[in-house]
Amino acid sequence: MLDDRGVEDQVFLNVRGKLIRLAYRMLGSGADAEDVVQEAWIRWSSAGRPDLEAPLAYFSKIVTRICLDHFRKASTKREQYVGVWLPEPIAADWSLREIEKNDYEALDISYALMMVLERLSPLERAAYLLHDLFEVPFSEIGQILERTPATCRKLATRARRNIEMSDKRHDPVQSDLDKLLNAFRMAHQTGDLSPLKDLLSEEVIYYNDGGGKVSAALNPIYGNDKVVRFMLGLANKFNLFTKSEMRVKHVNGSPALIIRDQGDNLQTFVFDLDEKGQIAAFYSVRNPDKLTAFA
Repeated sequence: MLDDRGVEDQVFLNVRGKLIRLAYRMLGSGADAEDVVQEAWIRWSSAGRPDLEAPLAYFSKIVTRICLDHFRKASTKREQYVGVWLPEPIAADWSLREIEKNDYEALDISYALMMVLERLSPLERAAYLLHDLFEVPFSEIGQILERTPATCRKLATRARRNIEMSDKRHDPVQSDLDKLLNAFRMAHQTGDLSPLKDLLSEEVIYYNDGGGKVSAALNPIYGNDKVVRFMLGLANKFNLFTKSEMRVKHVNGSPALIIRDQGDNLQTFVFDLDEKGQIAAFYSVRNPDKLTAFA
């Protein structure tokens, strides 16, 4: 039987998973997200653990404030980042046990969503997430963002419009990953690129994040032909099908490849699909600082 302190802790634990996802969607880092949520708990505890009528709204406001402080401190570091920046990949079991399985909005940490959020300003991101997903009124959002409620409404509207106008993406299933691997092996072994190209949209984009720590493309690669040739070049350079370790794991909600090449470099390989079922984008993280959970 829980004592009073245990009941109070349970109030926080009941919303912890959603708070971590809020912080992750704000910052793009799983480690930072967990630190932020821990800090929110410390602030609540230091305040004497006041009774909460709406725990999720209460904690989401604290988490957002801490995230905005983090943005201000880390802005220079992000501006100096070498090459393409991608969110830190998150393993499948990351706090899922604390969230209802049918709560899709709370669960969605797909790269497709994360890349759209990344194009928003921190204030737009905060206003949208707090209002649309956590139902915090604009009067309270205004206090958090130090803006008028009307300005916060405009920020959320602008963010929502950007999200709605973005191309609709779908998470692949295991069979999509199998088809990609089979076509990739055939192209690598026979030189016949057509089965692989058929799986990719004409406007496919390849994002490669090395963070300046390991070799990676410094800019996104656009277009079916260039992406296929770049991927085959990597396969030849690192002997992906002969001297590399490959395993399948769910990353950011969809099946993905975890690859350790012959140089002992680790990378995650995630993709998503457009409305036609063709691959719209690849997201490859090679920066070792972002891959400690997969090492």
